[in-house]
Amino acid sequence: MKFVGEYKEHLFTSDGAVAVTFTANGEEKGKARQIAEEMRTSLQDAKEAVKYEISIKKYSPKRSVNANDYCWKLLSELAKKLSKTKGEITKEALYKQYILDFGSYDEVWAKNEVADSVIHNWQCKNKKDGIGWLAEKITVGEKVTTIWLYPGSSSFDIHTMFEFTLAIVNDCKLEGIETRTPNEIAQMEGIRPPRTRSMDEKQKK
Repeated sequence: MKFVGEYKEHLFTSDGAVAVTFTANGEEKGKARQIAEEMRTSLQDAKEAVKYEISIKKYSPKRSVNANDYCWKLLSELAKKLSKTKGEITKEALYKQYILDFGSYDEVWAKNEVADSVIHNWQCKNKKDGIGWLAEKITVGEKVTTIWLYPGSSSFDIHTMFEFTLAIVNDCKLEGIETRTPNEIAQMEGIRPPRTRSMDEKQKK
């Protein structure tokens, strides 16, 4: 059970407990109402107080399908163009290379005998989210292997997706492929350029 909301206030009750209030709007309002009704029903049916494990994290909106579709359109055109001079290249191969070149990664260490299993489990676990969940062996020591685990673009927030898209756009321009401008890309739903600090903010810092 989860919904996206905004913190409103917190109050201290007479017995010293803390009551925290969040508000939900738009589509999230229905989710919050359903959760509240389920909790009220559980409380009415229970013989004692019902406890819940509550976890809160800052909301980071994901990029839209529009941004994803545009990237695949460019990758398809780039693959066709490069295949004419460099041999057959698929859009999937290009996508994976951009993930390795421009994506983030988590570094993990595994015993040599289980390193391949770690990579296999990472890729199989996230297979439903796309082909971009990759792994690389960086160093193989006497007993331990260093592995970089790359999450696919389906995990990117709107700012990371903007930078990822621009990297593909720049390579397309080098090959003479028509692309949208950075401003046009920034206006796509669900994708935004990283915020830059103003001169006043920089001076304060």
